[in-house]
Amino acid sequence: MIGQLWHQEKGYWIALAVVIVVRRRGGSLLRATERCAGTCAGVLIGGLLILWAPPSGVIVVVVSVLAGLRPLLKERNYAAYATVMTPLVVLLMDLGRTPELSTVGYRLVDTVIGCLIAIVPTLLLRRRHVG
Repeated sequence: MIGQLWHQEKGYWIALAVVIVVRRRGGSLLRATERCAGTCAGVLIGGLLILWAPPSGVIVVVVSVLAGLRPLLKERNYAAYATVMTPLVVLLMDLGRTPELSTVGYRLVDTVIGCLIAIVPTLLLRRRHVG
């Protein structure tokens, strides 16, 4: 809804951020915060890679390295995993498109909004139970 009200064509990044941050089995606030930080960092990294517009061979190498790092990082450091996973998604989604700086900005704002949607209710519920 927020993406539609904002009239931003790729508002689905808000929902994507919520899905990345919220876990089906629950999870700690620390882990959710790590996912938010990693996702935001990943949006910036992926956006910069797209804006750089490297040759196809470089993109293949970068995608291969990112894909190879995913399973190693998933259980060890979720913030690093999200930082690697997000640019992988960005690169795969934007292959062949003309890069625009505004797209990176919108994605970052959408990611922050999605993270807030995912984390704020948890914070409010915890505050209510503590107070």
